[in-house]
Amino acid sequence: MKKIKIVIVSGLLLCATSVYAQSMYADLGIGVLDTNKIDNQGVGPMARFGYLFSDPSNSLGIEVEANPMTVKTEDNNGNNHNDRDMAIVLGTYLVYSYQVGDSQFSLRPRIGVVFPNLGDNLYKDSGSFAYGLSALYKFNDDLSGYISYGSFGSSVNHVSVGISIGF
Repeated sequence: MKKIKIVIVSGLLLCATSVYAQSMYADLGIGVLDTNKIDNQGVGPMARFGYLFSDPSNSLGIEVEANPMTVKTEDNNGNNHNDRDMAIVLGTYLVYSYQVGDSQFSLRPRIGVVFPNLGDNLYKDSGSFAYGLSALYKFNDDLSGYISYGSFGSSVNHVSVGISIGF
């Protein structure tokens, strides 16, 4: 199963790096994870790379993201152990970029698959359906600020904020 995940992510990265200017973007920011359990929030750096298939203002595209973080651990009974565990969330998404009128705002709804490994005692999955929405404000042609929300599994929410750089 790990080989399949590596092939999928590698293929998407190859597709994204073999295209022309203004259709690719990189998002860099801070991600916060909440597992809807007692005190299981995690925070860490977030990186996302995407490619839009045509006009960046209204286009279908793909994204891959990685968010390493530390989270508090708890057992299956919800007892918090007050120690930290390393976690990482890897995701692959189909996105649609939609510019709101003639404004500087755009929305990016997305659906995809997330491969979470949230520590030994918390949450592991071989692939979960995921969905989310990003809102972007364009500062200039190549730089935007964004806020993003996503959800996967039965009880995991993810919020990130940062900058998006087009190239």
